[in-house]
Amino acid sequence: MVKGYKEHLSDARKLFRKKQHDQALEVIDKALAEQRSAQALTLKADILLDKRDFQAALATVEQAIAVGSRYADAWLIKGQIHFAKEDYAAAKSAFERYLSLKPTGREAEQVRLLLESIE
Repeated sequence: MVKGYKEHLSDARKLFRKKQHDQALEVIDKALAEQRSAQALTLKADILLDKRDFQAALATVEQAIAVGSRYADAWLIKGQIHFAKEDYAAAKSAFERYLSLKPTGREAEQVRLLLESIE
């Protein structure tokens, strides 16, 4: 059976949860070859962030936002990247955008706490 976009995306998530970053990146690139989506690009950025490759993570999340500017999770990852880089003004802006799109999202309370720590 030939795997498609959804299967690759699911497999990449599983590999990422197991901290198998390089394999996850290979699989997410297969998903992106099938369909260039904000969701897949955001997952790739999250993997790169976990690898502490901030430059590549930021470039990838910017692509995700260009594809889907209303995809809240992209803004969350963008905030996390800036926070990790200690660029708190940019982190604050991205986190505020996340909250405007997903005020009751799963990560909303954590984001509010991070924003309090920035101010």
